[in-house]
Amino acid sequence: MIKYTILLRKTHEIRSLVVDVGCGTGLFCELLTMRGFRVVGIDFSIEMLRRAKKAITLQKVFLVCCDSDFLPLRDNIFCGAFSVTLLQNLPNPMLSLNEIVRVCKKGSMVHLSVLSKSLNVKDLEILLSQAGLRDIEVFGSLGSEDIYGHGKI
Repeated sequence: MIKYTILLRKTHEIRSLVVDVGCGTGLFCELLTMRGFRVVGIDFSIEMLRRAKKAITLQKVFLVCCDSDFLPLRDNIFCGAFSVTLLQNLPNPMLSLNEIVRVCKKGSMVHLSVLSKSLNVKDLEILLSQAGLRDIEVFGSLGSEDIYGHGKI
């Protein structure tokens, strides 16, 4: 839960429709809806989405089963994006990161975390920069096994 708290600290910058890429069982989607967001939750695993559908009680979440490298969504539709410990599991995280950038509006914020055993702070900063994000902030946190990154599209 520490990772969710850290990512939620930055949500004051955005409201409205957001995407949670790699949403898994939907826990973070539900936390976002409690903050007033409408959420599209995306995951590659139909089983995880079935669990999310059973667990999510709020109506502001729409779940999509797809590959994060090829999001079946229009350009520039989200006011922000989240991805919690997904990128380190992908063979080419730049593909998914580029897709996240594509589906978000200019000026939107991307908030993500990766496991610190897979990427270090500098590597994540480079990845976010290569995706074209600006005003990048990358940091670790005591009590968490994750590294966090935020950047503006």
